[in-house]
Amino acid sequence: THPHTPTPTPPHTPTPPHDTHAHHPMEPDELAEWSEPATLLRRRIHQRPCKSWDEDETLQTIRQFLDLHEPELTAVAPCSEGTGGMWFDLAVDAALPTCLFRADVDALSMSCAHTQPYRSQVDGVHHGCGHDAHAAMLAVALIVIARKHRAQAGSVKQNIRFLFQRAEEDYTAKQGSGGFVCATQDKVCEGVDLAVALHCNSSAASGIHVSPAVFCYSGRKGLATWQSDRAELTVQTLGGHPLTGDADRNALDMIDRVAFEFRGFCDQLRAEQKQQQQKQQQQQQ
Repeated sequence: THPHTPTPTPPHTPTPPHDTHAHHPMEPDELAEWSEPATLLRRRIHQRPCKSWDEDETLQTIRQFLDLHEPELTAVAPCSEGTGGMWFDLAVDAALPTCLFRADVDALSMSCAHTQPYRSQVDGVHHGCGHDAHAAMLAVALIVIARKHRAQAGSVKQNIRFLFQRAEEDYTAKQGSGGFVCATQDKVCEGVDLAVALHCNSSAASGIHVSPAVFCYSGRKGLATWQSDRAELTVQTLGGHPLTGDADRNALDMIDRVAFEFRGFCDQLRAEQKQQQQKQQQQQQ
């Protein structure tokens, strides 16, 4: 058992008066109940980090946690495994929409800088991006929602697929990132109407000073986070004489021009996305 510092329970925020349909799937007492198990799972994963495409131990740890706290879980949410990860399907009603909840589980190839008792025990591998927290949160959410569904029919309003994804950090692999493999090879997005993901943020790194007793959340519809990708560009020119370099074909100038055009392409994508979101909001109103 690792030393545990109690995690403060976030205060219950009353339902806004103008939103009569808002509800809180987890009450404060439930959050307090899961605080310690979730923290211990996160710290266990933190101690034994796994690099991209080598997350078998992490997935096994998650599965052991689920089996310990909800032995009959797979009876209501069968488990599937593919190249890109492991997922559980909570099928409520085929007529309802299906939502995908996703958490990445891989760690970074870097040294662990902190000295907490639960620091990384694997040299050169560290959960510096928070995927250990993502995995722990999704595991607890899976248990709580599955219990609610089993205890009260109709309490869950949609089908949910809970995905623990490999290799979010490695986009240079030949087969692509874990998300790409999950979508194209494992087909985890087939039949999915909505996908939800989150990422924790370090207040120290962002410069935002937040009290430890306050939980802050922000979200948006549409594309909120972007996976990085890699592009290689080779430019070959005929060259020229040093005395007339400004009149010759300069490879650096060409690369700079391509980079400039690419930034413009990204700006155009963002503008189109914003227009689409505004259109959706107008339609909803």
